Amino acid sequence: MKDSIDFSPLFLTLEEKGMKQNEIYHIVSKTTVNKMKHGNGNVWLSLVADLCAELDVPIEKVVQIKR
Repeated sequence: MKDSIDFSPLFLTLEEKGMKQNEIYHIVSKTTVNKMKHGNGNVWLSLVADLCAELDVPIEKVVQIKR
């Protein structure tokens, strides 16, 4: 079985912080957010780093690898 990239931690983090998806559209496009949400979103690692910086969280609060 192939490992997959899971962005569900990002959406949990947004919820924990009382934020909505549209509050990160200045970092990542709406289309990319939707791809991330539905499990088919490959993104640059620099984008993940930008999200971590904006949300002030470690990478584990944005993305995980599912085995």
